[in-house]
Amino acid sequence: MKASERTLYNTFWTLIILASAITFFWPRSTRELADIPNLTLNKELATWFSDGRITHASVSQFHIQLSVRDDYRLSLRGEAQKIAIGYQFLRGNTILFDRHISCRIDPSRYTSELILENPKRVHPNNVVIYLAH
Repeated sequence: MKASERTLYNTFWTLIILASAITFFWPRSTRELADIPNLTLNKELATWFSDGRITHASVSQFHIQLSVRDDYRLSLRGEAQKIAIGYQFLRGNTILFDRHISCRIDPSRYTSELILENPKRVHPNNVVIYLAH
């Protein structure tokens, strides 16, 4: 093996090892959580939503799908409405994170989607959604 071939061979493997190390230690903000937390809707939201579920859970955000009640959706008469919703990430009885966001209810759709940001990258075992005042 010539010196130039050996250098090329070593450079090639060095780049592969470096790329593997960067991939291994890169922040895992898009990694999905192994266990999806429970979703709890506050009783105040029963006017608007019948139930909800977490469709995607990663370290940095949770995607929530809320089912809009048919009677409320029909009462909107074709006009979308926005309501203020709060969410909390809980582990046991401890609040890990609390924030308010806006939720748009579109009368032409049976569900509303929310994206709950998790900037502290906490790992809750319960997500509580409530009506923000």
